Amino acid sequence: MRTADVRRDTKETKIRVRVNLDGTGTAELATGIPFLEHMLDQVARHGMIDLEIDAQGDLHIDAHHTVEDIGITLGQAVAKALGDKAGIRRYGHAYVPLDEALSRVVVDFSGRPGLEYHVPYTRGLIGEFDVDLVHEFFQGFVNHARATLHVDNLRGVNAKLPLGRLICVSGVSGSGKSTLLNIIGALDRPSSGKVLLEGKNLVNLDDAELAVIRSRKIGFVFQLHHLLSQCTVLENVLIPTLAYKTDTSAKANEQRALELLEGVGLKDHLRYRPGQLSGGQRQRVAVARALINKPSLLLADEPTGSLDRAATENIVDLLVDLNLQQRVTLIVVTHSMRLAECMGRTLQLNDGVLENGAQ
Repeated sequence: MRTADVRRDTKETKIRVRVNLDGTGTAELATGIPFLEHMLDQVARHGMIDLEIDAQGDLHIDAHHTVEDIGITLGQAVAKALGDKAGIRRYGHAYVPLDEALSRVVVDFSGRPGLEYHVPYTRGLIGEFDVDLVHEFFQGFVNHARATLHVDNLRGVNAKLPLGRLICVSGVSGSGKSTLLNIIGALDRPSSGKVLLEGKNLVNLDDAELAVIRSRKIGFVFQLHHLLSQCTVLENVLIPTLAYKTDTSAKANEQRALELLEGVGLKDHLRYRPGQLSGGQRQRVAVARALINKPSLLLADEPTGSLDRAATENIVDLLVDLNLQQRVTLIVVTHSMRLAECMGRTLQLNDGVLENGAQ
């Protein structure tokens, strides 16, 4: 059995790692760092390694020392378990497809430490975990396992979006941007794969369940405002509240509508009808309507496509401000450079694959 039990005590941390390289893929982890434990659990499970790690560190300051020292101690344990490496192939590689992303890992227990790590993250934090610490972990590991390790994200990104993000999807005409938005918004069903919203796979829901999701969780803003001409501005904003009964009273819904209309600069136009408004004003009503049911996700398909430059500027500023105020994730399909520049992240849709664009 290729096993090892290694301890590392420093002023900042106390680490113990036990490893069995001929194990069954079980992991017992006590590090106080959930994301790191998830990552190590996957390493154990897919590498068929039994892994026990107990770590005590200065997490009240930050996770840097703990993460780095776990990497160091795990590297020492793996090196000890491998011994003189007699009778084994010292190198290997794997390709891992995960949703739309494709990653590659190559390792060589060559005795020559080296790390090539090329993984662009979609954000700086996962929960409270600083993603830069993943590099620190692997650097500590390769230095003490005396291994050469290449970790590369070859193509695509895992488009898992945290609450409150601003996302722009761009691409040439006909690339599938609107189709992608319709799938995310549960208007169309994908031919394969998953669509996860707040942990729920929308692909598994029936039409009635999807209708509830669209009504309660997702707001839509289209290139054309789709306001009802016979209804006032206030009535148009309130229409989505009529679709399904909730615990929210009609009075509370009206109060939210008034607040939203004030937020979009139309508090003096409550009794106007769409025909009495400009194009930019009608689109502002559409934005308020999309937010009336407090969705966690707002989808906008070319929201400025039919507007002049001045109206476009107003809608851009409005969407960015509302994103901050309402803490709603905003995904926008647009050809507007002005709108794209204001997004926190841009994804390019090429040949059916989402790729990182301008950050």
